[in-house]
Amino acid sequence: MLDTRTTTSNTAAYAERMEALYRISVQLTDNLDSEEVVQEVLDYSIDLLRARNGSVMLIDPDSEVLRVKVARGLDEDVYRSIGVKLGEGISGYVAQTGQAKNLAKGFKDRYSQTDGDASEVEAALCIPLKARNEVIGVLNLSGRENGDNFSEEDISLAQTLASQAAAAIANATLYDTTEKNRRELEALYRVGQKLTSSLNRDDILHLVLDQATELLNAENGSLMLIAEDGEYLEIVAAHGLSTEVIAKARPRLGKGIAGFVAVTGQPKVLKSGFKDRYSQTSETADGVKSSICVPLKAKEQILGVLNVSGKKSNSDFNADDLRLLLSLAYMAAAAIENATLYRNITDMFNDSIKALASAIDARDPYTEQHSQRVSEYSVIIAEEMELPEEEIEQVRIGALLHDVGKIGVKEAILQKPGRLTDDELTEMKGHPVTSGNIMSAVRRFKTMLPILYHHHEAFAGKGYPHGLTGQAIPFQARIVAVADTFDAMTSDRPYRKGLPLEVAEEEIRKNIGIQFDPKCAEAFLQAVQKGRIQLPNN
Repeated sequence: MLDTRTTTSNTAAYAERMEALYRISVQLTDNLDSEEVVQEVLDYSIDLLRARNGSVMLIDPDSEVLRVKVARGLDEDVYRSIGVKLGEGISGYVAQTGQAKNLAKGFKDRYSQTDGDASEVEAALCIPLKARNEVIGVLNLSGRENGDNFSEEDISLAQTLASQAAAAIANATLYDTTEKNRRELEALYRVGQKLTSSLNRDDILHLVLDQATELLNAENGSLMLIAEDGEYLEIVAAHGLSTEVIAKARPRLGKGIAGFVAVTGQPKVLKSGFKDRYSQTSETADGVKSSICVPLKAKEQILGVLNVSGKKSNSDFNADDLRLLLSLAYMAAAAIENATLYRNITDMFNDSIKALASAIDARDPYTEQHSQRVSEYSVIIAEEMELPEEEIEQVRIGALLHDVGKIGVKEAILQKPGRLTDDELTEMKGHPVTSGNIMSAVRRFKTMLPILYHHHEAFAGKGYPHGLTGQAIPFQARIVAVADTFDAMTSDRPYRKGLPLEVAEEEIRKNIGIQFDPKCAEAFLQAVQKGRIQLPNN
């Protein structure tokens, strides 16, 4: 009778555990958060098998090392630092062979190289986690609540649970990887849009580095370009580095990790504590954090390198991190090359404009550098008015070219020491139209033409060439009108000396609303008060 009751009780207990196993299976498959799934696997396993402690260890695909993901009965700081090689210890043996181990109380770990007292060792189970016939980790359980060893039924139950757990972990990990890849692609797409929307080289350099450290969750980073001498690398953008480090970092090509990558084009992923075998120094590797160095390569030409170091999670950078940084570096190199090319073209363009303006000014020795000064004054006024950078650039170029039409004015008129006749004055007043007509053939100057045509209009009328008034005068031309008049008043002429700053300032003030737009004139006066506008000899 007792045997019957015992059998019935055991059957009921087994049925209860199988029912619990089914519920666990459903709950695990409903969750796609890998961290939550791993924690649930441990919690369910400990509860179902009435163990006291346990852990889930997964194989790091990059290092082929088992690492504890979650544990009960172990200090987190301890288990986070644990790494078990395949074949090492019981967990390493189970992970390598795929064979479960049921260890009775007081067992001696013959797979470990350490000697210890086995008298206090509790019973333990170590079950492989297999997904698609591949071991992805192990489930460790130790210490029964009743102090007994684990039974054969426990092993069978644990293996069934481990099989379901491994499938759930694999699915959740795959989902996480897919989501991570999606987020990375979206991030790279956004970075690509930002990179292609700017041709400012400095902006691009800092944008690339900011995105690199953010996407790879890195503490530090630097972007280094090959110096003009072609022998060294120079930091042109940095994140998390001291000014002292930035100033000293100038590795020769071929020396150090960055120099090696810049010469060979081969990226480098370095684990924590690495020793720089490419360096000639003998510094210790203590405290050195994991880092990645990738080449910035455009059209088979290496421009420099992109570095990140110190993962904020305290783990090492891996192959996925390298792939992501290489993708970013590929886009960055193309953007940097385009920005550099644009800057070179812009420099040539500006040099040509300055040469043209200087050639015009040189026709009259008394107006030498006039266009350059008017451009500088105009930019300061525009900045005081807080105009957008694009408009300030238009003002700068338009002011440089405002007198290009004087190429059509006779030198005798330009250099005449006395007052001009009516006919001579008419010819002189024609230069704004000539300026506009000459430059209208160049599409780049379309937005600057109003400056060339209208910088001699007067706010209250009576200016030339069209006698426009107030708001009808293009705004940028009103700015240049103030700057042009100020430089004309303060420059020496054959028939008079240039006016002192204070006198010219007062003349501008007296003609507010008559000759000059009040807002432009006030911005000019404000710049004078700040000391931003001074005469050349000051």
